[in-house]
Amino acid sequence: GIVAGYAHATQRGFIHELHQRGVPVLMMSDSNIRTQRGSGMKWGMKMCLKKKFLRPIIRDTDCLLTMNSRGVAYWRFFGAPREKIVVCPFYADYAAVEKGRGSDRGEILRGFGLPLDRKMILTAARLIPLKRIGTMIRFFRELKLGEKEWMYVVAGSGVLEAELKAAAGEELGKSIFFTGFVQPKQLMPLMCQIGRASCRERV
Repeated sequence: GIVAGYAHATQRGFIHELHQRGVPVLMMSDSNIRTQRGSGMKWGMKMCLKKKFLRPIIRDTDCLLTMNSRGVAYWRFFGAPREKIVVCPFYADYAAVEKGRGSDRGEILRGFGLPLDRKMILTAARLIPLKRIGTMIRFFRELKLGEKEWMYVVAGSGVLEAELKAAAGEELGKSIFFTGFVQPKQLMPLMCQIGRASCRERV
């Protein structure tokens, strides 16, 4: 089983449960030794507690997938045996980014029913509480960004869709726009074209 991180209790519980069932566990993390710098007694006590916290995670994990050499150093610092650590870098698809940049702006935006003459902010995420999209909608409305010719575009689907659309109020479909779920091959051009038009503007 592959687990992305250990920050949440559900992730740690999943790691332990897989281990108990005899299922090999691969855990991916982007933890970095640079975040662990410090000095003094307080820092030393914090590191001791963190080593204790990470001990069962290291024990129950068969393979620690990390992004780079600093990730290796992080896990070695906290006691993981080197043979458990595998460098597994994750890079952006630059070819897809370049293709997205070269796409036709009008065609892309019109395909989603978006105007060409508005400055835009985009969120591409699942519509779930963890993403805090409701907070962004509230700020967007309180700052009256719609009146300043900005548009907030939300790409995604999820359990909060109806609630978030209700929060948009009279701005829904005008300055706050929901596209629904967007396929990855369509999302990159959308991100590039929205970013290209809006990145130089100031709120």
